[in-house]
Parts: sequence; C-alpha cells; structure tokens
Amino acid sequence: MAASLQAWFLSLLFCCILSRGYDFDPYKECAPVNCSGINIQFPFSAASSPELCGLFKIDCGGLSSPTTIKFLDKSYDVKNISYPERTLNFTAPLSDFFDNGNCSFLLHKISLPDRIEGFYLPSSHVNISIFYCGDLSLLNNEENIWALKGCGSERNQEIYYTDKQEIVNNLILPSTCSWIQYPVLESSLKAMKYGNGSWPLQKLLTEGIALQWEQFPSGCSNCTSSGGRCALNAADRRTIACYCKDGLASREACDNGTGILLSMISFLPIFYIIV
Repeated sequence: MAASLQAWFLSLLFCCILSRGYDFDPYKECAPVNCSGINIQFPFSAASSPELCGLFKIDCGGLSSPTTIKFLDKSYDVKNISYPERTLNFTAPLSDFFDNGNCSFLLHKISLPDRIEGFYLPSSHVNISIFYCGDLSLLNNEENIWALKGCGSERNQEIYYTDKQEIVNNLILPSTCSWIQYPVLESSLKAMKYGNGSWPLQKLLTEGIALQWEQFPSGCSNCTSSGGRCALNAADRRTIACYCKDGLASREACDNGTGILLSMISFLPIFYIIV
C-alpha cells in the first residue's frame, strides 16, 4: 500500500511539473522592446531578454550610446529594422575606417564575414575595396581603380577604391597600403562615381548595409497576426513555437489569445550572437 501511495505521489508530482511547463512566461518576457525608436522583436531580442526570445541579440545602448548588434565579436550600429521586408539596416562607426576623422585607414583589414548565418546580402548591394596608400602613384596606373582626393593633414592624399573583385584578387599591395572591404548600395556607388563630389566616401560608408534575414515559416506570421509571439521552443531550444497570452504554445496561431497545444513550427539551427 505504501509503495502504491509513493508511486501515486511521484506521478502526481511529475504531472504538476509538466503542467507548469516553463520557468517564465514567454509571452510576457518576449514582448517587443523599443530601443531608441527601433522595435526589437523575433527573430531579434534585446540583450537583457531571455535567450529563448530571439536568434540574434541586440544591445539597446542608452541615451548616449547607439543600438548595436554583434557579428563575430564586432559591433555595428543598428539604424532601423523592417519586419515586413525582413531587413536589418546597420553601419560600422566611422572610427572603424578613419583615424580621428582623417582618411588614414587603420592598419588591418576590416570586413564583414563572407557569410552570416541566417542573413544574406540583397542584390542591391555590391562589395567595394578601399585602399589608403601614402604614395600617390602606387595605384594610379591600375585600370578600374578610382581615386578620391582630399585626405590627410594637408588634404593632398588620396583614397583608392574599386568594385572589381577580380582586380583585388590579383593585386599585390605595397606594404605602405592598408585596405578594407565593405558592401554598399550599388545606386549610391554610382552616385559617388558620377556625382562630381556631391556624394563623398564618408556618406557612402555611413549610409548603412541592408542585410535580409531568411524567411521563417508561415506559421510565425500566423502566430503574430493572431496576437501571439514567436520564440524558441522552451522544450528543445531549437524549434520555433508560438506563445499566447496564457503562456502556452499553440499549433501555429492563438485562439482568442489563448494557446491549446505545444507544438513545433519549424526546425532551425540556433545562431546566437552574444552582446
């Protein structure tokens, strides 16, 4: 009899644990966050939010600090996020390119990773390579490499740039040169080439990069349109689930704001970028 009671008690305790389900309320904890006018929601989450709330962490900064995201331990300033277009627009601080506002580049290559998991570069962008050399004549003879004047303390030094990757692959740079590679809007690059100085390089670099994130399953759209919130599944931390006001995950959408059943919407690998 005692053994039966003990088994019954353990079964009851186990059921109570299962009925609780989570250590926190995902619907409440993963609510959208406003960072200086930028709306942060899935697939992103604020750095202070639980890990389940998003795939990519964004640091909201503060009154005097920009909103930033990290890719491979390097911070970039977030300018805006468009969820209908699945676009993240960000830029690197000018200090990453210029030394104290002058045109002398830092002596190391600065570039985005060739591939950022979960994102891709839209066709509207092209990669440009930018060179800084102390000797004005080092790159003048290279075809399809353009020069911009007005750099250095005496404003007589030049920056060279090209959008021809094949040139960069075969170019042997002198030791006095440093260079960076950066994606820019193709339309803005044309404006700089043919704009008679009306579109300076600094403006091109600070305009921002518009990365698009990969399409999530339609279930996530159904979830948000029904009043729910997408987040990582608390059960396995690998799939995306829909959370509703009652704290339970529904199949793909919320029924009058309440969830019925915990289920998986899609398998996705987790790509956390820790701030």
